[in-house]
Amino acid sequence: MKKLQAILGAALVGALTVACSSGAAQDTGGAAGGQHRVVIATQGSDVDIIAKIAAEHGMFAAHGIVPDLVPVGGAGPAAAGLASGSINVMTQSPAFAVQSGQTGSKLKLFCGVLNTIALAVMARPDSSFARARTSDWRTEVSAWEGATIGVPTLGGALQIWLELVADAAGLDKKKITFVAVGLGAAATSALDTKKVDLVATSPFVQQIMASQNYPVVFDFSTDGVAAIGQQAQGGYLATESWLAANPDAAKAFCAAAGDSMKYLADPANKEPITAMLKSSFGVPDAAIPEALTVVSTHYSTDLSCGPIEKALAAAVTGGVLKSAPTCAELVWNGQN
Repeated sequence: MKKLQAILGAALVGALTVACSSGAAQDTGGAAGGQHRVVIATQGSDVDIIAKIAAEHGMFAAHGIVPDLVPVGGAGPAAAGLASGSINVMTQSPAFAVQSGQTGSKLKLFCGVLNTIALAVMARPDSSFARARTSDWRTEVSAWEGATIGVPTLGGALQIWLELVADAAGLDKKKITFVAVGLGAAATSALDTKKVDLVATSPFVQQIMASQNYPVVFDFSTDGVAAIGQQAQGGYLATESWLAANPDAAKAFCAAAGDSMKYLADPANKEPITAMLKSSFGVPDAAIPEALTVVSTHYSTDLSCGPIEKALAAAVTGGVLKSAPTCAELVWNGQN
């Protein structure tokens, strides 16, 4: 267990606070030869692999992007970086984009990443909780009554989605106690020390824990009501002003991200992808097969309104947003 915590702590929660990198990031057309310098926030999550692959395997270069990957300590600091101009691009949920726009610079989704919820709920190896994947999944979810569930942050998207699952199963969400436990090693420790009964996880934490015999009791991508899982979990965000000033850079960035996703989906690239999963994300050999499945199937640059509108509606239902904009208002139209 200590080994697992060390892996996760080093690879997934050791992010730094926003660094202003080498100079201001507002003018991305300053690179030589008509190239665009784009400063990208990496937040210690699985989707960072898209930008890392694009940077290391030439996708950004092929589209005229000079990438500057800057580690940040979470969504809040990343959004602050967007507002100040020290960061150009970050990944987050549609609801987060709306919230940030209400208190600071208006953010727009300009490129897709996850059109489904790639998250899971996990238990201790000795847990009696059953997997909620059967036709009688509501019974398994109803067994969460009285349980304490660890989530990254209170009132965040993961808690909202879990409350929707409870509602769909006929379980009063007030009979579940949610506790903020963070991600990675902190979340795993909270489970092991019985601070929580269940913990919500994301790739690649889920795959690492599963390789250590922690059971999945609910997987949003396969279990329960499909309508809940078929929400946009996140996309690439930028400020409206940056997109207006740098439309070509934004389009080139998304094209490079799409090429990176195609690379990740190609079995012929298994060896270099595996090497990156190990070196950059701390994924051990036992968890590599499942991690490869994640990176080859979950990502898409598509920004279809259906999943986005479902995510926004869920945020309103969960009380995160008082009202939601239309998809057309939140998604960049590709114009100056």
